[in-house]
Amino acid sequence: MKIFDALKSEVLLTDMNAFHTITTNLHNQNNETYDAVIELQGKKRVIEHERQSRKALFDVVSTHKKSINSSKAHDGMSKIRELDKTSYEEKKQKLEQIKKDLQTEKNLKTEAIAEVNKFRETNKLNHSAHYPDKREKLYGILLLMGVLEAILNSFFLSKASEFGLAGGFAMAVAISGLNILFAFFMSRALMHIHHIEPKTSLLGILGTITMASAVGFISLFIGHYRSALDESIESASSQAVTSMLESPLGISTFDSWMLVFLTITIFVFVTFKFYKNDDPYPGYGDISRNALNAKNKFSRAKTQANEMVENLRTDLKAELEQKYENLNTIANSYDEDEESLSQLRRDYLSFMSQQSLEFESFCVECRQRFSHDCTQILDRNAVFPESRSNIALDELEPFLTENDIDKLKIQKQKIQDFREIEYSEIRDNFLSMVNQLVINKETTA
Repeated sequence: MKIFDALKSEVLLTDMNAFHTITTNLHNQNNETYDAVIELQGKKRVIEHERQSRKALFDVVSTHKKSINSSKAHDGMSKIRELDKTSYEEKKQKLEQIKKDLQTEKNLKTEAIAEVNKFRETNKLNHSAHYPDKREKLYGILLLMGVLEAILNSFFLSKASEFGLAGGFAMAVAISGLNILFAFFMSRALMHIHHIEPKTSLLGILGTITMASAVGFISLFIGHYRSALDESIESASSQAVTSMLESPLGISTFDSWMLVFLTITIFVFVTFKFYKNDDPYPGYGDISRNALNAKNKFSRAKTQANEMVENLRTDLKAELEQKYENLNTIANSYDEDEESLSQLRRDYLSFMSQQSLEFESFCVECRQRFSHDCTQILDRNAVFPESRSNIALDELEPFLTENDIDKLKIQKQKIQDFREIEYSEIRDNFLSMVNQLVINKETTA
């Protein structure tokens, strides 16, 4: 961690223009006696450099001393001791909310099942509701039947429109849609026949007769209409009504009978599909599906809740390990700070020694230059003072006081005692509490 550089003798000579100054002064003074002024100036420069370096040194030392004298060890141990009052209580509150939400889903499931049981008891049903697993397939079948009927009918009715096949297709689509609508009401009426209430069952019978009669009437009328088209397009409608009233079954052409047969066949097929797409008993399929959805939703909520609780436990265990690791890092940092301060002291003492040597070298260079110039300029030998210039840098005081050292020992001992004695008990008790964060079996049943 060497962060200081001694001021080199050659740097001093260059920055102070020492050789030029010595030569100039010798010319001006014409005196072979060396006054050592340049050495005093160099000494002042070296002392100033050392003061700046010492200030930088103690800025670094201060940082390490703050770390040593801080409360980080106490705070690290307190965080571990208080986990059961901080993080654990927070996770416990989250667990209660998870339980509350799961209980809500369970209540909805229980209510839905109770509704099914009450419905079965009220309507004297002993079987489970029967319906396809994928009821959405019906919509595809309806679309296929509707398009098929519309296409076939359009060929039979193309004569009825001035737009030909396109006009016939438009009429066929309307007939197909009406046919499917009647099939839906027919299937509902058939279901109501099974109802336990006589009045509701009677309404189902009447509805069935009504729907069957209506579709039969409409199918025969379409057949008469198609037959009348062969005779006169302009009067086909009135002719169809007359022939329908006089002789409902008196359809004269094969194509017309095919149209009647197609309409009734698709009506029967679609009615059957509507009827089989749900339980025959009215309302039983809907209430059973609601109960099944509530069960599935509760099952998903239970799985999610268990995962969330497991995450809570995992997070708490990880937090305990992380805080313990942080405490170990703090303990290591004390040793690192102590070693850093020792290394800083060794480096600075080395710096001071090196600086003294560099200053002595500077002085030697200056005297040698003065001696050379005396010989060359004055033709005399230089006279030097008996004592040489020396530099006495202030003694480097200890970085850590006795009080600091005692504090450091106490901090390290507290951490060691905590790790060896207290932590194992705290960990065992905490993990025992964490493992008790579970959802009651009553809630998940």
